[in-house]
Amino acid sequence: MLPELSLFDLLFCYALTFGLMNKVTFLYDRFTITDKLLSCSYCTGFHSGWMLYFFKGMSIEKFSDVKLLIYYAMISASFCYIADMFLVYIEE
Repeated sequence: MLPELSLFDLLFCYALTFGLMNKVTFLYDRFTITDKLLSCSYCTGFHSGWMLYFFKGMSIEKFSDVKLLIYYAMISASFCYIADMFLVYIEE
């Protein structure tokens, strides 16, 4: 069973990633790990993916759901990284 992610879901993940990386300034300078996490679109995209999984009302009840959670996180991480690198390329 593969995850059914729409373009809207992927854009939501990228918007969440962009917001966390650029607009949530109170998370910076608290811990070294948050600085590293929020400077990486792949890492922040991973966390946006599992957040989307729970926003969509899914839960972890059995092992297949854990696999689905990981799929959401990895697909989001990949999309957010590719989108971020593409936009950085366009900006330069």
